[in-house]
Amino acid sequence: MIRHTEMKSQRSSNKQLAKQFKAISDDFDSTLELVLKHIAIGARNRAKILRKQNMPLVKGAKAKTKKGFSENVKREMEAGRPQKQAVAIAYSEAGEKKKKK
Repeated sequence: MIRHTEMKSQRSSNKQLAKQFKAISDDFDSTLELVLKHIAIGARNRAKILRKQNMPLVKGAKAKTKKGFSENVKREMEAGRPQKQAVAIAYSEAGEKKKKK
């Protein structure tokens, strides 16, 4: 049979453990938030770096040729842009507007 004093000490130790667990849990939550935030920032920075590493676009008269235009589209798509955006940028470099259907 458990004595009354033993039960009191057991309750107090349980309360202390609960407080310690809460403190550890709070620390973990805040640490996890920081880690996730840094991962998101890192992903954005990696995307910027990848875009900067690609070859420069063809400029001037060469951008107006079919080969130069398609090269610009290819380079923009390799940099991770959607096809429609890549085509719009290539038209911009060529100094032309998109042809209407």
